[in-house]
Amino acid sequence: MLNTIQVMGRLGNDPEIKTSSKSDAKYVTFSLANSPRKDETYWFNCVAFNRTAQLVADYLKKGSMAIIEGNMVPEKYEKDGKTITSWKLVAKRVHFLPSQKKTEEPSREAVGAGAVDDEIPF
Repeated sequence: MLNTIQVMGRLGNDPEIKTSSKSDAKYVTFSLANSPRKDETYWFNCVAFNRTAQLVADYLKKGSMAIIEGNMVPEKYEKDGKTITSWKLVAKRVHFLPSQKKTEEPSREAVGAGAVDDEIPF
């Protein structure tokens, strides 16, 4: 069965490095916000292992833009006597995207600096 997903968005929190109690392997968890429309946001709980986990921890932080490729894995747990299923995106590949910093509007002096004098000679 095919179970592959690609999601682009911003990290909702700094990646949190954790250690597995079973194998002492390190992994990282983080959330990713995907906003297909201005009034709509979907949140994905993500986990990455091994080298991918280390790269995420080293280079991404809250607000970083990324594309996460992986597969969705269900997690079941009991709450108030009911079985609840949540989904986790297991990252296989992470594409780091450049952050778009808001640039300040240039001052009038900066706009005119080095400009050609367009004054009419007559």
